[in-house]
Amino acid sequence: MEIHFLSTLLQTLSAHVRLGKTRQETLSLLIVGVISTRTVNLSHIAAERPGRVSVACL
Repeated sequence: MEIHFLSTLLQTLSAHVRLGKTRQETLSLLIVGVISTRTVNLSHIAAERPGRVSVACL
């Protein structure tokens, strides 16, 4: 289901935002991440993504 949202968001962004394909994909993933986790904390967004992620400790 998330892939459907990403592809729709990519199509919408490409019509309005002039970025390269990989930057549009990154922006789309960030937008979906913020919506799904309901936070702008990048550590929380990264933890919700499937696969292995590294989170920097300060």
